[in-house]
Amino acid sequence: MTSIMRLVLSYLRTGILDSDSHEKSQKIFTINLFGFVGMAITGTLGVVASLNDNALVAIALFISSSIFLLSRYCLAKFRNIDSSANIILYSLYLLMFYLVHSGGVDNTGPLWIFMVAPVSLFLLGLKNGLVSIGIFLFITSIILFYPNNELLSTYYSQSFKLRLIYSFLTTTFLSGCYEYSRHQSYSHLKDLSQQYENLSKYDPLTGVSNRRDATNKLEVEQRKISLNKKKLSIILCDVDHFKRINDEFGHEIGDQVLVKLAERFSQLMRQQDLVARWGGEEFLIMLPDTNVAGAQLVAEKIHASLTGLTMNIIDTVPEITVSMGIAEVKAEDDIKKTISLADQYLYEAKNSGRNRTCSETFSKVV
Repeated sequence: MTSIMRLVLSYLRTGILDSDSHEKSQKIFTINLFGFVGMAITGTLGVVASLNDNALVAIALFISSSIFLLSRYCLAKFRNIDSSANIILYSLYLLMFYLVHSGGVDNTGPLWIFMVAPVSLFLLGLKNGLVSIGIFLFITSIILFYPNNELLSTYYSQSFKLRLIYSFLTTTFLSGCYEYSRHQSYSHLKDLSQQYENLSKYDPLTGVSNRRDATNKLEVEQRKISLNKKKLSIILCDVDHFKRINDEFGHEIGDQVLVKLAERFSQLMRQQDLVARWGGEEFLIMLPDTNVAGAQLVAEKIHASLTGLTMNIIDTVPEITVSMGIAEVKAEDDIKKTISLADQYLYEAKNSGRNRTCSETFSKVV
């Protein structure tokens, strides 16, 4: 039994890679499940039909079973999800048309059409699924109600035909409601997931990266420089006299100052650079492919951009200045050591009178 379960699970996971997203893996698994169930049911019914000497129905069912198996081949060989889904869906449609036309076993064939709605909506989505179901229903109605039953090889009463269509429409309506609800729930969960991801990476006040995200990206960049021998520098930046701004004008004004500074820093940086709120009124700027001298030029640009700047928040807010410390990341050093070194230079800048930048080779008053 265990071996059989392993074989079934292996079949259902055909085409799934470890790198696939959860959503993609789930869709591939479900397509394989539909194909497996379709192959098993049609194959079994084909055997039953052949035992009952119903050769045409048996052949149709065995062909359908083989087509369902083909969907697995498409996933295994080409990993083409859409093609595999279409093979399953439209072979199901063709089988349903045949069962309606022929009546299947004891005229029970039309009863299988109720699986069309949920399978169509799952594989194609709500909009495309409803369009396909509409086309399916139109063709089925032609087969059922064509004058003199010329498209039928069996007999159904008018009452049976109408009840079959009404029941199918009801099933379609309920399946559509479920698919709509499922899609809404999925979209809501996806939005929540995105919000949580943003909260884990970005500072909610300023919108720039938070400490955790910056640390992760610093570690990634450090691994790069150990391989390609490129430079990487960081700047720790602290807002001068920020406590005074909070005490005199309130924390709301202080928050606006941080937001404006984050916007200004981001505007001055290159695309590959990173601005992060490191904590409180402190920012970290990561500069890939940049040595200490290059970082010093960036620091000077920041100081120059803030000269005379009052952030246009309220007229009484004094000119905003910052102090900065610069350190270059070494491939052999722990990233925390480099940050600690930049922090030392930052405090040196603040203790030397603020509104200046300090590094191992540089100390400049603005």
